[in-house]
Amino acid sequence: NSMVSFGSQIDFAVPHVTIRGLNKFYQVNGQQVHALKNINLDIPQGKILGIIGKSGAGKSSLIRTLNGLENIDQGHIQIHQQSLAELGHTELIQLRQKMGMIFQHFNLMSAKTVWENVALPLKIAHYTTKEIDTRVNEVLALVGLTDKAQHYPSQLSGGQKQRVGIARALVSKPEILLCDEATSALDPESTSVVLALLKKI
Repeated sequence: NSMVSFGSQIDFAVPHVTIRGLNKFYQVNGQQVHALKNINLDIPQGKILGIIGKSGAGKSSLIRTLNGLENIDQGHIQIHQQSLAELGHTELIQLRQKMGMIFQHFNLMSAKTVWENVALPLKIAHYTTKEIDTRVNEVLALVGLTDKAQHYPSQLSGGQKQRVGIARALVSKPEILLCDEATSALDPESTSVVLALLKKI
């Protein structure tokens, strides 16, 4: 897993993400599993952080707590000095719009074209048609898929699908980019391309 935090005005003195005493528990087959154990972490703006661990170590759980997809059992998380636990539903949605997420298995909508998949977050956020056109075309060019705009996911290779996922994650101009095993489903050549693209971003 890796997480990329970026922004136009960088203040290295203030952590962009602050995690204190974070604990997360799951119930699995009647047993309590302690997935995240007392995690304390400061992540400055403009830094790339990689999280490494064996399967089941809690990497995905940690990523998912950062955008509120997983609840926090103990401790707290602040994103640019906003505490996640104190945010209401509307505020949490607004915060999520400042985060991009790239998934291991792409999570593309098979009945929508590449262009439509990338445009979806902007449509949900009620951007204008002109803004959507401009931004979608920009990010498709960035990931090298302008010529695939009207293709469907089934017509793409794994590496191309993940580049669509990256374009979709970037289309809202997020401040934080969360990557959950973004290359583990790819062959070595596609992995190199995707990692180079993420580094460029």
